[in-house]
Amino acid sequence: MKKKISIFEEGIYKCLIYETDSMRANNISINLCENGEVPYLLEGFFSIENTIKGEYNITDCDSILDSISEYSGRDDIFPIIRKIVCALEELRNYFICEQDVILKKEYIYIEKDTKIIKLIGIPEICEESDTVYDLIEDILETTKWNKNENKSYLNVLAKAIVNRNISYRELISVIDEVLSCPVEYLSDVPIANDVVEQQEAFLDVPESISVQNTSNFVTAPSAPPIAAMISPVSQRPAQPISAMTSPVSQRPAQPISAMASPVSQRPVQPISTMSAINTSTPHMANESMRTFEASSVGETTVLGVPNQPMNYPVMIRIRNNEKVVINKNEFLIGKEPSKVDYCIFDNTAISRIHARLLCKNGEVFVVDNNSTNHIFVNGMLVDRNVEVRLNHGARVRLGDEEFEFRFQ
Repeated sequence: MKKKISIFEEGIYKCLIYETDSMRANNISINLCENGEVPYLLEGFFSIENTIKGEYNITDCDSILDSISEYSGRDDIFPIIRKIVCALEELRNYFICEQDVILKKEYIYIEKDTKIIKLIGIPEICEESDTVYDLIEDILETTKWNKNENKSYLNVLAKAIVNRNISYRELISVIDEVLSCPVEYLSDVPIANDVVEQQEAFLDVPESISVQNTSNFVTAPSAPPIAAMISPVSQRPAQPISAMTSPVSQRPAQPISAMASPVSQRPVQPISTMSAINTSTPHMANESMRTFEASSVGETTVLGVPNQPMNYPVMIRIRNNEKVVINKNEFLIGKEPSKVDYCIFDNTAISRIHARLLCKNGEVFVVDNNSTNHIFVNGMLVDRNVEVRLNHGARVRLGDEEFEFRFQ
């Protein structure tokens, strides 16, 4: 599959052209870009014949590269990164994920008048794509940073994105904590007047943000080169799974130390030993919810361990933040109330038994049960009747209904 991205200019008109010989059209992205009403997507016009071609109007936009000066400071770059993360968080409400947009700094724009971030919606279904963590690493590594600033703030953000499971909201919170502290300048370097002058702000930082966790980097010595702080992805150890249980919209930001707690410190609840379910959970309004059946061989009493509720994995329905507790070894999702464990009765794009969730040895797998509108995991199409393992924080899309998978 070949693709080509180019810039076309004629007079004052300027556009980006995306061409691909793939015929796997990303209809959600195309429709939203043509509609032109999604605030963070560039408006586009598309033709689909033997190839897919998209044309995006960038006449009234500047590349974020134009906003990065020769020697940029923290208050130049971090607000731009924050805007990008906020845009991605908002686009999830339109069923757009990272795989649906170009996340390269060369093709991310800022609208001149409104200063709103504009992203390119990819018109094809991509098997692989860059993530926001890759984008941030690229920005941190390639920016020529202000020589006068104590750049220990780079350490803070670099350590945050090493944890690939950190959510958008948690990442925004980390950036806000950094921005809430004044920039510290190196005492042995003369400070030019233009460095001291206040830069044009991209956002207002709330005064209520706590800075108690940032004292370790406000007075820290000059940070090492960013390339040394961020190891290649292939060399990083596997990141632990976060133990958050609250819905995405209600989850408070977690300290970095808590987000990276070792797996060995968390009790793992084997699915095979579950024998009861908490019937007070909110999703039990679903009349079709089946009662978990205990193993027929009988239960074993563990001496010295009090009876406590089991921690089940969950699916958070993005549309309404409903928590769906996966309390069976085989959990069925669809629109047929009499046949499934969780019924999506208000979406006609869902099949009768759309998906099967299988719990095996503490891991959860999703299977497309020959659905009409398919299943996507983190933007990638799932083949029918193939088990795909779900990582903590995975985005699971059934047709156009999106969920976020989480271990509790």
